Amino acid sequence: NELRGQIYDQQELEDTSLIKMDCSETLVAGYLSMIMEEQLARDPYLRISTNHTPRIVENVKSGRATLGFCAGYLPSHHGLMSVHLADEPFSIISKHPLTQLPKAILTNDLNNPANTYQQAILSKYEIQPLMEMDSYTAAAQLALKGMAPALIPKSIIKTLNIASNFCFEFEELEPL
Repeated sequence: NELRGQIYDQQELEDTSLIKMDCSETLVAGYLSMIMEEQLARDPYLRISTNHTPRIVENVKSGRATLGFCAGYLPSHHGLMSVHLADEPFSIISKHPLTQLPKAILTNDLNNPANTYQQAILSKYEIQPLMEMDSYTAAAQLALKGMAPALIPKSIIKTLNIASNFCFEFEELEPL
């Protein structure tokens, strides 16, 4: 007897299975957008939707998404296999120069479990969330127009091409 053929993993089979990726908007705008054209050319069955971290976890657990990419804090009791890829640094965006930490800033929604860790750090330095936005893009635009400084991830700063003279770094906020 002779065994002929290839191992399944070595076969060149066309796969038309839909791969649904549920992602944080921040990650899509800041990172995945740079590679998606090439990836879609390679695999036209990729689909991306955007959500907040709690909804991403829910969608992966329920099977509505094949894979999830979350930003912010991911609770340990979610019951899914997870891989920490990176910590994303934040900057304060302001139309006006800042020489010290502002007393009030625009933030993303601090009630979102992915962002709740930020509240303790901001409180430690007596920084009040002036407005809690649902969009880093909106917060950045308001900051650039002079409403108030905003806490923005560096990927969004890069995506929006915000000039470095509007970006301010503070050692106290590095844990964010």
